[in-house]
Amino acid sequence: MANNYGGKRQGAGRKKKDASTRVLYGTAGKEELPALTVHGDLSGTEMPPPNEYLTKQTRGAENRGKEIYENLWLWLKERDCHLLINSETLQHYALSLARCEQAENAVHDFGFLAKHPTTGQPIESPYVKIAQKYQKQAQGQWAAIEVNIGERLRYYTGSTEYMSERDRMMERILATPPKRGK
Repeated sequence: MANNYGGKRQGAGRKKKDASTRVLYGTAGKEELPALTVHGDLSGTEMPPPNEYLTKQTRGAENRGKEIYENLWLWLKERDCHLLINSETLQHYALSLARCEQAENAVHDFGFLAKHPTTGQPIESPYVKIAQKYQKQAQGQWAAIEVNIGERLRYYTGSTEYMSERDRMMERILATPPKRGK
């Protein structure tokens, strides 16, 4: 008679620790990675040009995506974080925020209520849902930017001080005054 056990049960055994716990307690790897040192002055880097979709006009509304992107890039450059984030990530954030603003402007122009197309009854304006969707999208992208900056700063500086204060990383960056004279 054959055994129909099929091997070890899925999920059996000791649960694995997540990567942040292994890093925190120093069991992430067997050898330490050397800290990356950058030679040369990178402060003179130019802002990557925005993609075409940030500059195209939207029908009936102003597209501020390019302006938001440029302001965000300059804000990060003042804090020496502009090289830590991919320009496409910043552009996607800027576009989401610009679309959220466009939807909010439509809510202000047309109001919170709309007429149902078949019954004629008042319903919530579709622009409210659109604004909420793009706001949520922009918040998620901003959270990804925060995590990316925190992880890269931790890697480049080789500091473990950020491990216990991961959620306060962006607060430290925001509290740092911008460097003048560059």
